[in-house]
Amino acid sequence: MDSNNNKDIFKDGFNFNLDEEKKPETNEEVHNKEIHEEEIDNEAKIDNTIKEVVNIEDDKSKSNFLSNLNETKTASFEQEQFTYQKTSNYKKWIIQIIILAVAVISIYLIVNRKTELIDFSNMPYEDAVVWANGKNIILTYEEEYSNEVQEDYIISQDVKAGEKVKKDSTVKLVISKGRDPYEKIAVPDFNISWSKTSIENWIEQNGIINYKFNNIESEDVPSNYLISYELIGATNDTFVRSSEVEFAISYTETFDTVVVPDFINETMIDVDIWAKNNEIEYTYTYEKSSLYDEDIIINQSVKSGEEMDVNEVFSFVISTGDENDTIIMENFLNRTIIDADIWAKNNRIRYTYSYEYSDIYPEDSISYQSIKADEEIKEGYTVSFIVSKGTEDEEEETIVMDNFLNRALLDVDIWAKSNGIDYNYTYEYNSIYEKDKIMYQSIPDGDELVGDEVLNFIVSKGEEIVVPDFSELTVTEAEEYDDDSIEVKVIEKYVKGTREGEFLSQSVRAEEVVEEGMEIRVEYSLGDRITVPSFIDELKQELEEWIEEANDNGANIDLIVNEQAGTGLEYGKIITQNIYNDDIDLSSDIEITISSGLTVPSFMNMSKNEANNYSQTSDLNVEVVEMYQQGTSAGKFLSQSIETGTKVNKGTYVTVYYSLGDTLNIPKFVNRPVTELQEWVDEQNSKGAQLTITKTELHIQDLDYGLIFSQNIYNQTNADLDTDIEVVVSLGELYSVIDFSEYSVSEIEDIAEENDLTIIFETVEDSSYSSGKVISQEPESGELISKKDFIKIRVAE
Repeated sequence: MDSNNNKDIFKDGFNFNLDEEKKPETNEEVHNKEIHEEEIDNEAKIDNTIKEVVNIEDDKSKSNFLSNLNETKTASFEQEQFTYQKTSNYKKWIIQIIILAVAVISIYLIVNRKTELIDFSNMPYEDAVVWANGKNIILTYEEEYSNEVQEDYIISQDVKAGEKVKKDSTVKLVISKGRDPYEKIAVPDFNISWSKTSIENWIEQNGIINYKFNNIESEDVPSNYLISYELIGATNDTFVRSSEVEFAISYTETFDTVVVPDFINETMIDVDIWAKNNEIEYTYTYEKSSLYDEDIIINQSVKSGEEMDVNEVFSFVISTGDENDTIIMENFLNRTIIDADIWAKNNRIRYTYSYEYSDIYPEDSISYQSIKADEEIKEGYTVSFIVSKGTEDEEEETIVMDNFLNRALLDVDIWAKSNGIDYNYTYEYNSIYEKDKIMYQSIPDGDELVGDEVLNFIVSKGEEIVVPDFSELTVTEAEEYDDDSIEVKVIEKYVKGTREGEFLSQSVRAEEVVEEGMEIRVEYSLGDRITVPSFIDELKQELEEWIEEANDNGANIDLIVNEQAGTGLEYGKIITQNIYNDDIDLSSDIEITISSGLTVPSFMNMSKNEANNYSQTSDLNVEVVEMYQQGTSAGKFLSQSIETGTKVNKGTYVTVYYSLGDTLNIPKFVNRPVTELQEWVDEQNSKGAQLTITKTELHIQDLDYGLIFSQNIYNQTNADLDTDIEVVVSLGELYSVIDFSEYSVSEIEDIAEENDLTIIFETVEDSSYSSGKVISQEPESGELISKKDFIKIRVAE
């Protein structure tokens, strides 16, 4: 029903508005329209001015003409005399001057027309240029960093939006360079509670530029959670947006598996469908069986119900029945091995084949079969074939040496083997030929090879590489050593009596000649003292890993561990640490106190709020659930899912139940959908209530279908848990069905949508009606229905 005129189609008939809805004008369209109207007004003013001037002169001429006629008139019997009155040249000049002045003014107004400036803020600079070029406006700009406006978008303009400017006026813009790469960024306290997703959110929020994730397999840290991180070339105090940071993320390798069904007594089609759906490869063989019919699976490589890796091959055995069928051998002479393969598989025949020269049969055609055509063989029998290699040339082919200079040794190997030639090769340094390129061959290209001559080649080892003296370089310089010819691996370790950064040794002596790609290990000192970080609130294992790494690098640190019970923390969490954020000798002891384990407390004496907040100070996850229960008051502790004193792991969920009381408040649902009442009742019953609903449905004027007209009880704070709520629900207003016989299907659909009716169309083949014509309807026109009822209309096909 149309909300504008509140028209009821069953009472007032139909009124179809075929006009399309007018689209709202955009700001740019409105602006262009105003400029166009201003131009029209100027042109109209000019036209009116010209018309007024011409009209004045015309009036003057008419006045002179009439006045001449009204002068002394002769008698009717006398002859009238007419005289010609010459127009003054002065008046013509006045008219021409006025027209010229109007034209000049018009041109001036058009040329000097002003443009209203738009708001450029947060607009891409490219879009602003397009707009300015169309309006003959000159744009200049300066750039500055901005955390609010994205790169290449406009921050501000020196002329306010809405002001009018002349053509060729200059407007200065400030354009964003994006976020400042040198702005200091606060580095949070990253720990194993940070997931990869939360780290990515921090990176995105702060616009971090140089970051890297390294996936490391770990059984101790959950998959996709942080193991460790490293600020490269910066500290927490000096970290800026463009600083480099690397994150080590836990990764657990997983294998896709699938549960194997029971294929015994099934067919190969069943296996094929299952294998394709799960991307499993399979193989099969045939066996004679007196227990299973032909083509039935009698065995499988993986038992039913067991899991198998999707990368494994599933195999099974198919029964050939009690007796093998007899097969008539076909004639495969002069046919391909592909034909033989298809026939063999279709008839469960095994076969082998080899290649031989033949003067009769062409290349790749079968020249021999071990069983003659039309002979009988049994299923499972093996047939041998020989495939022709074509005619063997008696005259030996002359071999001409190829040019292998500056080519790879692999090219020589392929050429030599294809021609049955032996060759040797050695390596030498060379500054002209690249590494692994041939620089010499014993036979020049184009020469013919004689007899069993052996070829010799020399392969380039590349340019001679001289090892530098790393004692003259710092650690950073060694790490950044830029020479692709050798690989430098920098190792840092703790050495007593040395200072941090001091050169220790290099694996290859300085000035020694090495091959390209040689790895050279260079060692520098980390000093003779080590800084111990704080591991409080971390797990003991993390400290043990840190100590292991330090000891691998030359330290000799021992760990002393004490345990403390009743902490509410998981086993191994560090509570105290005797030394942290301080330097120690390489041979020192670190003493810590850890939690002896996590046990479930008693929640009986805790309030609901205390139980809710328990997770904040414990490694348990506590979930509070409230239930209705007879004979209890609201907020009373009922039970907990895990008994007090039970030892559990970190993150274990404990559900604690508290009472909502033994009465409830029933809200008022009058004029609301009955579905809302049902949802509310279901929710209360899921918490232990036993509410019921008794519905009475009536057609009620002016009340939509499904809305509650009345409710026997509401806003009662102490209603029993088993209260029956009685409501009267509206079936909606009754409508008189109209006659649809004169409407098309599309018109009926529009009527249904407008009046919220349900109409079902049935297409009927009836040649007495034209296509799309209504044949009949149920209910018929004039019958009363509600909006929940549907109308069935039969339409000619």
